[in-house]
Amino acid sequence: MVTPAQRRLRGLRDALRPPFAPAPAASAGGGLRAATFEVDATPPLGTPLMNGGVDPAVEIVTPLSGRGLVLLGDELPGGPIVICALDWTGIGNGGHDALKATLAAAVGTRAERVAVHCLHQHDAPSTDLSTEALLTEHGLGGKSHNPP
Repeated sequence: MVTPAQRRLRGLRDALRPPFAPAPAASAGGGLRAATFEVDATPPLGTPLMNGGVDPAVEIVTPLSGRGLVLLGDELPGGPIVICALDWTGIGNGGHDALKATLAAAVGTRAERVAVHCLHQHDAPSTDLSTEALLTEHGLGGKSHNPP
């Protein structure tokens, strides 16, 4: 069964498939190149927000996004570098690892070459797949990190 969090990760991965939108400063030829991406990161209604610290989403007032930069080029031994910022409260443990792996796979690099940052709004979702798994084992799943 695919969880809502896994569906969102797949959407982010799909948004990162080449061709990327070239950044204004990207070079036309070889050398270091930069590309940008943007993806909708708005959670579905009913999603727990701020690790369950505020009421779940009941309406979408302002869509949330994931935006980033991919550095590409022969000058980067080890493959592309991804920098991503999300309009989420946080991403911890297994969720952080899964997101980095998803982004890395989308651009053909290693998870160690991916940096994910959260802007930490207090009315946005969080994900922590490790904590969610522990909560689910005790009948408390879907109340803190991932929509039911």
